[in-house]
Amino acid sequence: MPATPLRRLAALTAAAALTLTACSSGTGSGGTSSTKAADDGLLKLIGWPLTPTFVHNYNPGAPTKGPLLNMMYEPLVRVDDNHMELKPYLAESWNWSADAKTLTMKLRTNATWSDGKDFTSADVKFSFDTLPKKYPDLPMTRPSFTSLETPDPDTVVFTFDKPARVMLADWGWTYGLVMPEHIFASQDLSTWTNPTPVTTGPFTLDRFTPQQITLKVRNDWWGGPAKGVKSVKILAAGSPDAAQSALIKQEADWANVMWSDPAQWTSKPEHRFWQATSAYRMIAFNLDKQPFGDIHLRRALYAAFDDAKLVQVLHNGTQIANVTGMDSKVFGQTVAPEFRDKLHTPDPATAKSELSAGGYTITGGALVKDGTTTKLTLSGREDDATAMRVIAAQWKEALGLDVPVRTMGEDTFVDQLKKGDIDLYMWQGGGCAVYCNFNALNSAFAAPAGKNAEDNYGRVRDTQLDTLLNKLAAATTDQDVQAIGWDVQRRYVDQRFNFPIGASGASVTVNDTRWKFPQQGQGDYLPALGLAAQPAVAIMNLEPAAK
Repeated sequence: MPATPLRRLAALTAAAALTLTACSSGTGSGGTSSTKAADDGLLKLIGWPLTPTFVHNYNPGAPTKGPLLNMMYEPLVRVDDNHMELKPYLAESWNWSADAKTLTMKLRTNATWSDGKDFTSADVKFSFDTLPKKYPDLPMTRPSFTSLETPDPDTVVFTFDKPARVMLADWGWTYGLVMPEHIFASQDLSTWTNPTPVTTGPFTLDRFTPQQITLKVRNDWWGGPAKGVKSVKILAAGSPDAAQSALIKQEADWANVMWSDPAQWTSKPEHRFWQATSAYRMIAFNLDKQPFGDIHLRRALYAAFDDAKLVQVLHNGTQIANVTGMDSKVFGQTVAPEFRDKLHTPDPATAKSELSAGGYTITGGALVKDGTTTKLTLSGREDDATAMRVIAAQWKEALGLDVPVRTMGEDTFVDQLKKGDIDLYMWQGGGCAVYCNFNALNSAFAAPAGKNAEDNYGRVRDTQLDTLLNKLAAATTDQDVQAIGWDVQRRYVDQRFNFPIGASGASVTVNDTRWKFPQQGQGDYLPALGLAAQPAVAIMNLEPAAK
C-alpha cells in the first residue's frame, strides 16, 4: 500500500494548530531572565511538545517520552524544510538501482555514540528491522522494505518489492531514529525508560528534573563543534500562554508557539516570529456525501473564498497559499510551471457561474437543486473557529449561502473524520514532497461511511488521480518524478478535491538578544523544535549575538 504523509505532516502542523486559551501552568523553575549576549554559552528553550512536567523517559519506543528526542537520536537523512530537499545525515550518501528497488546507503565513518562506541550499519538494522519485529505494538518506525542487508559496517542496502524512489522522504526515513544496539539489545523496551541516553546526536543529558532539563554539547559530534552553544536548558511550559510569558520575560530564547497577534512579540526588532510555508491549511469535502461530489459546487466555494481577507483577520503569520498548496519559494521546480507563484484570487462572479452550471440556486441561505434543499455545515477543531467563521461569512457575502460553523475537540473531530461523519471541514496538508502530499487523496486510503479511513478522510475516489499517483510511485528517475508530479498537481487544481486557505506550517519564535538565529528561509534547515534533526543543526550553528 502506498505510504501516507501523516507522520511528517503531524510534526509540521502541530504547532500551527495550537490553541491560545489561557492555562494556569507556568514555565519550569530555574529559568532566569537575561538580556546580555550569550557569553555563558547557555541556550534556553521551551520544551516541545508543551507540557507542565517532563517525563524521564528517553526510550523512543515508549508511548510517553521526554521532550525533544529528535535532538538526541538521529535519522539517516533529514529534510531541509526551507527548500523541501533531502540532506545527508547519519547516511552521508545514497544511490538507487536503475529499477529504484534497491537503495544503498553509505554511513558516516566518523559518527560515534556518546559513550565512545562506533556507530555502524548494525545499529541501523537493529533499529529498522530487529526492534520493529520484536515490538510490533510499540510506536516505532517501520519502513516497508523487503530486506535490509549490512555488507560492511559502513553500508546498508534496502531492497523493496516495487520502485520506492519517491518514498524516501515520505516514510519514516526522515523521522526514523537510529538507536544503539549495544545498549538497547539487552533491555525490555516495553518497560525500560532509558534514563541516561547514549546517542549519536550532539547532546548528552546532564541533569533532569520534571521542570527543567539540561543538555551538554558534545565536543566529538560527527557534524563538528558548536559555534557558540555549550549547554541547552529545556524549560517546561504547560500552555502557549506560559511559553509566551517565558519568552516575554526573557526566561527563554526559543520556542515553538503561535501568537494570536504576533505584534505582541515582534514589536521589538530582536523578537522574531514566523510560520513555515511548507504546509498549508485547507477546506476539504467528504465526497461520499452529496452535493460535494459535484465539481461545480467545489469550484464555487473556492472561487468565493478570499485569502487576503482571511490572512488579514488571522494576523498570525499565515500567508496566502499557492493554488496547489505548495509554496514556490520552498518547492521550487517541483511546482508545475503554470502554478509557480500563482496565488488564489477571489472571484464571486465565477463562483455564481459555477453554481449555475451545477444547477444550483440559493434560497433562504440553503442550496437548492432539482427541488432538493441542502444545508451545509463547516466543521473543525475549536482552535480553528475564527478562520472557519471568516470563511463562512465570505460565502454568505459572495453567494448568500448560510454555512454554520461547528467546532469540537481534537479527538472527537478526528474520530468523526475517520468515520466519515463530517461533510465539509477544515484540515491541513502539505509539509512533504508531491507524492507524500497528494497521496493522501489516493482511493486506497478511502473507506465507506462508518468505517475508519486511514488517511483519505475526504473519500476521494478519482481514477485519473490514482493512475497518476501510481505512476509517480513507480517512477525510477528524478525527471519522471518531476513530470508526473506536475500532472498530479494539474489534476488536483482542476478537480478541487479540497482547496488551500493559507500557507501555515511549523511556527518559530526566537529572541535574538543573546543568540543570532537564522532569518526566515536562510540556510538549509528550519529552526522548528518539532522537526527531526533540524533543531540540532540550528543549535550547533548558533553564534552569540553582538554585545
